Formats: sequence, structure tokens, C-alpha cells
Amino acid sequence: MIHALLKDGTRAQHARAEASLPVMDPALTRADYARVLHALHGFHAPLERQLAAVPWDRLGLDWDARRKTPLLARDLRALGGAPADVAVIPACDRLPDASTLARALGCAYVLEGATLGGQLVRRHLARTLGLGPDTGAAYYHAYGDDVGPMWRTFLAGLAVAVEREGCPPDELLAGARDTFDALAEWLDRTLAVPA
Repeated sequence: MIHALLKDGTRAQHARAEASLPVMDPALTRADYARVLHALHGFHAPLERQLAAVPWDRLGLDWDARRKTPLLARDLRALGGAPADVAVIPACDRLPDASTLARALGCAYVLEGATLGGQLVRRHLARTLGLGPDTGAAYYHAYGDDVGPMWRTFLAGLAVAVEREGCPPDELLAGARDTFDALAEWLDRTLAVPA
């Protein structure tokens, strides 16, 4: 099963990326959280533009419904950012390789998987910062009550990619690993506290 391969094969990269994302810190402030959203927007926006070229409809998936950049922009505005501020957020300059369908789907696996972990984060943000989907945590509420069904639909799309589109599982895995690594590097660079 492709999901087991991706989950097991990215365990180390996933842990590194998660460690670079301080959203579960009990001392997280609104300013810290806004910096995290800026960094995530800077990663998602250019990667989502690349992934828009994937033939999502052939896989039974609706790409527009899965884009997270609009949610991140909404959160930044809810936290006091102006639309002009969001428009000039620096974009990640070292994106993962999404040059093949398999690698692109490996990238998407990471972005979609974040919605599962986002369930824990959204509860933490509600407790510590009082944030909800309309007050700065829309990204972590992506898909609302449909997180499970959206995830299962995505996994079904991956199965179609392997079985009908001939996507090599090792390329899917490489795309997922590259994405976790690129995300961790980007977060480390953009969230580093100046000495």
C-alpha cells in the first residue's frame, strides 16, 4: 500500500519538519504565530503554483478545493495584516522537485498530510491564543469536519496514480522526502531568531 510506504519512508523527514514548526509551543504568542503563517505562506504559494499543473481530475481530485494559500492569507489578514502585506511575503526559493507526476504527488502528500496534524494544532491554538477558523486559524481548520473524507479521497487518488498512471512508488517517496526537507530548511531559515 502506497500510504504505508510514504508514511514509513518519510518518518525521519517528517519529524525534522515538525520540529522546525513551533506551533505547539505552550509559550507561542500571536506574533510568533503570525511569523509561522508568513513562513507557511511563503512555502505553500510557489509550491501550489507548481502543483496546479498536475492532472488532478484524472486522479479524481479537486485541486482548487485543496489549496491552502487562500486560508493562510485569510489568517494573516485576520491577525491584522493588510492584503498588500500578504502579497509581498517572500517565496521559498528552494522548492522540492515536482517535475514528474509522481514527485508532484509526493509533494502533495506532505501538504495534504498536514491537514491531519492540523487537528491537534487547531485545538492548541484555540486553547492558548483563542483562535478559530474566522479569527486566524483557518489554515488549521482546513476541510472542517471533512478532514477524514478528504484524506481518504487523496489516498485513493494516489492509488490511481500508481495503478493507472504508472507512477513509480519510489518517485512518490522521493517527492515526499524532498518536500519535508525543503519545508524544514525553509522554516529553519525564515523562523530563525536573529542572534
